[in-house]
Amino acid sequence: MMEGTEPIDELMRPVLAAIKRHVKNPDAVTDIYNRAYEAVMKSMDAKQYDTCPECDGSGEVAGDYFSDDGLRPCLRCGGSGEI
Repeated sequence: MMEGTEPIDELMRPVLAAIKRHVKNPDAVTDIYNRAYEAVMKSMDAKQYDTCPECDGSGEVAGDYFSDDGLRPCLRCGGSGEI
């Protein structure tokens, strides 16, 4: 299994339990877990951007429009990419 950052490891505990519950092949468990871990890491990294990926909105100050927590939509385009 991948070793990484504490927050991601915490998020992955129930994922690993679910995978083990439904997948009996140990090699498949490892492969599925690692792909899921990579997806979570990418998601966490994506939340670090200060501009909206849809409209590149950042305003005068980076983050004026785009949600820095990555959970709320861009205030400029609403996540649609249209201004």
